[in-house]
Amino acid sequence: MDLLRIVARPALAAPFIVDGIDALARPKRHAEKFEKVQPVLEKAGLPPVLHSDAELLTRISGAVSVVAGLGLATGRAPRTCAAVLATLNIPLTLVNNPVWAVKGQDARKQAMSGLMRSAAIG
Repeated sequence: MDLLRIVARPALAAPFIVDGIDALARPKRHAEKFEKVQPVLEKAGLPPVLHSDAELLTRISGAVSVVAGLGLATGRAPRTCAAVLATLNIPLTLVNNPVWAVKGQDARKQAMSGLMRSAAIG
């Protein structure tokens, strides 16, 4: 394995691992972000999610993110792990950066920047 892969895979996986550990340790904060965009998701046809369900979903997605991130970092099934992380990153990016729900030009710029950054990683 060349030096680029030895450095690049762990560097790419690190944000997913850290965010996954945070979601496992503190699911309430992540669930609150979800609850802010939940009305929009319900209008789009998603069934309502209770707060306890949101925390459980947060922990599940955090665990998947940690496992797939570690797999990518260590080189075990890297393509599968990258595909799982990219798929998981799509809804998380939309929940964490709700550009459509933000008021104010500065807040919209910040949300758009986060959206583009997360889309580039995934």
